[in-house]
Amino acid sequence: MEEITEAVQNITITSDNHKKNRIQVSNTKKPLFFYVNLAKRYMQQHNDVELSALGMAIATVVTIAEILKNSGYAVEKKIMTSTIDMKDESRGRPIQKAKIEILLGKTEKFDELMAAAEEERELANEAVQNITITSDNHKKNRIQVSNTKKPLFFYVNLAKRYMQQHNDVELSALGMAIATVVTIAEILKNSGYAVEKKIMTSTVDMKDESRGRPIQKAKIEILLGKTEKFDELMAAAEEERELANGEDQN
Repeated sequence: MEEITEAVQNITITSDNHKKNRIQVSNTKKPLFFYVNLAKRYMQQHNDVELSALGMAIATVVTIAEILKNSGYAVEKKIMTSTIDMKDESRGRPIQKAKIEILLGKTEKFDELMAAAEEERELANEAVQNITITSDNHKKNRIQVSNTKKPLFFYVNLAKRYMQQHNDVELSALGMAIATVVTIAEILKNSGYAVEKKIMTSTVDMKDESRGRPIQKAKIEILLGKTEKFDELMAAAEEERELANGEDQN
């Protein structure tokens, strides 16, 4: 927590008041979504955020901006590139580095998306505390996904909590909900939280009350396990939440 707090202090404090919304991105070991979530908080506080980077970190800044734009949180207001002189300690002479600055503003649906994300986190935390999935001990890590109005990331966050508790999670669904389960699994794998351990498909007989006869439905079960960096990513996400809560209080 101290490391992230110190980082935020270093990247936000400047002598210019209009630069309090600036995030200086560097090639560190911080997860990409550390900066994505930090940028959301800055837009929440200042209505816009300026992403800045030098050299090899430019690619990271462009990626962050694209994630925020494609997910509906931000619109691009201004983009500038330049070259600056820096002292190279190893060579004892100045060198030139490319620089990029991207100014992003809130979209019209920004506040709605932020409120929905907060609601999903609260629902997931509540679900982990209160939901009993099944009476079988070996199935306590199972999440039965259905076509309900629950947001997709309700299940994503719930799956993370189950992996945190049990080291793996089994996602299960029938019929039209199969597409949702596959999407959840892909999000968890692509974001570095999970690896696929097993996948099974089958057909189950169910009673159709409207037709008065049994029908068959397709079923999928996907078993996901924690990656080596799962705990690191979860810790970083928790620190980001604490940091954001601290900023909201201040």
